[in-house]
This record gives sequence, structure tokens and C-alpha cells, in this order.
Amino acid sequence: MSSSTAITQHRASLAPAIDSRSSGALAAARNLLSRDYPAQPEFLLQPLPVGDRQVLEQRRSMLEGWLRPAHRDDYPRLTKAIAEMLGAFPAGSSGSEKAVVAKWLQVVSDLPAWAILQACATIEKGEADGVSLDYRPSAPRLRSVARACMVPWLEEAAQVRKVLTAEALEPEDAAMRKRVGALLRDLASDLRGTARAKPPQHPEAAAE
Repeated sequence: MSSSTAITQHRASLAPAIDSRSSGALAAARNLLSRDYPAQPEFLLQPLPVGDRQVLEQRRSMLEGWLRPAHRDDYPRLTKAIAEMLGAFPAGSSGSEKAVVAKWLQVVSDLPAWAILQACATIEKGEADGVSLDYRPSAPRLRSVARACMVPWLEEAAQVRKVLTAEALEPEDAAMRKRVGALLRDLASDLRGTARAKPPQHPEAAAE
């Protein structure tokens, strides 16, 4: 196994963390996003600063690592976490508990290890929305709670990917300048049309 693969697998088993530097770079980049028309993809009004792009590229790599499915090396502790979580509730069947745990792991094995662990801990503590405090949740319910743990990071990954792949308006780019010029002309035309459609009323007429 290469060192980079080992690092990625290790990262995927850890819970994601907020990074203030990349958060600042992402906020600045989102302020540069614009579009000609709603149906067209957004573009950057100017290229991202080199430093910000590097920070966001690194953040994208980390997020992709965090969002990868659990590795087989994580299965023993995932099995233990699922068994402990199920053990906090009355048994739901007379079948083999080992088989039940294995089935549950199969249902969630395509999710990151940290998300599964967080979901098990949240359910076991009785803090998961929509999960009974008295009866065992189903395997799909565990999956739903784990997916909910991933939502903020999935959204951040999508935002980072958007700004990194957006077309940028280069100072020398005549085609992009033309697009922006057309956008401004259309906006001005819309404003003039609105003004013509609603002529100002005389104060006395307005009072009537």
C-alpha cells in the first residue's frame, strides 16, 4: 500500500474538521460567482488568487478523503460500534446477533467510517431525530442518521468544487467581456422597460 493511499484511508476514518483558512477562501470565492442567465452555469468575475486556489484544492482533497466509503480495516470497530448501539435496545428478534450486526454493516458500508460511528453514538445516546428511545432502529434508519452527519461536508465539497471548476473572467478575455457587457445591457434595458411600464403619477392623481 502506498503512503498516499494509507493517508487517505486514515483520513476517511476520522471525523471532518472545520478549517478557518479554507472557509475564508471559499467565502471570498463565492462572492466572485455570477451568471448571465439563471439557466447558464455560474462564472467567476475574476480568476481566484493563486493562494486561495491552492488552499481550496487542498480542502477539496481532504473532503474527498473524508467522504470516501469505510475501508475494510475499519470494519472491526464499526462492527463493535453497531453491536454496542443495538445492545442499548431490547433485542428485536431471536436470530443470531452476529448475523444482525453483519447485515447492518452491509447496509452502511458504502458510507465513511466516521459518519457510521457518529450515527451509532448519536442513536445510542438517544439524540437522533426520528429514532425511538424504546425500540431498535432499523438498518435504513442508521443509514439515514449517518447520511445526516455527512450533509454539511457534502455541501461544502459541492461549493468548493463549484468555485474551482467555474470559468473565470480573464482581463484579456474578449468573449467573457462580451458576455458581461451583454448582461449589463440587458439589465439596463429591463430597468428602462420597467420605468416605461409604470409612469410616475401626479401627486393629485395619486391622492385620488
